[in-house]
Amino acid sequence: LGLALRTRFEALGVFSPQVFPDYTLRAALPLGRLLFRRRGQGDMARAVEAYRPAQEAARDLYFRALRPSRRQRELGRAQQIPAHYAYALASQGRLEEAVEALEAGRARQLAEALLSAQVQQRFREDRDLQSAWGRVEAARIAYNQAEEAKRHLAERRLAQALQDYYGRLRGVFPEFFEAPTFDQIAAAAQEAPLVYLLATPTGGLALVVEPDGRGRGDPPGRPYVTPVWLEGLTEEALRE
Repeated sequence: LGLALRTRFEALGVFSPQVFPDYTLRAALPLGRLLFRRRGQGDMARAVEAYRPAQEAARDLYFRALRPSRRQRELGRAQQIPAHYAYALASQGRLEEAVEALEAGRARQLAEALLSAQVQQRFREDRDLQSAWGRVEAARIAYNQAEEAKRHLAERRLAQALQDYYGRLRGVFPEFFEAPTFDQIAAAAQEAPLVYLLATPTGGLALVVEPDGRGRGDPPGRPYVTPVWLEGLTEEALRE
């Protein structure tokens, strides 16, 4: 198991999510599952490091899938990332980041449901976006055909082409990139607490966002997140 973990982490160090998102997911998802299964000392901190690039890679793969069936496949492939990432963050006491991770995943699913019919239309109508994607494809072909001595330069050109493409995407599809901050999320908890519920292979967790942490040592008016650990709420238990 230790060798498998080292191999996966080495792969994450080689493949950046911006340039090689598919390879990043192939390394990160099994790595995260192994860490959740082992649950040794420091494993949840390592899981955070695995799922952070996985979230970015999943988003980028979504935008490379122009057909609705492929986008749904990528969403399904990444479905468990927000919950696992949030659980790992919460286990490290990073509760506000855990809420942001869950909300980002929820927002992307909602945006796909509301905008799926518009994605291809927006792509067809935006010539600059099409041109940027064409440059990505050309740079990818050049990278795959590059000699070993020139591979590093080809990778830099591919990374630049992808950066330009995603920069254009942010303008065309802001709904998928502008994830809400914790303060924005907490603003919705002014009327009543927000509760996020998740399950993982190890156990479940409820994150309760309350509008005011007064009485807990937090500054007055500062929203507060309470974790409620639910050991029996595993993914397997939900399937039964």
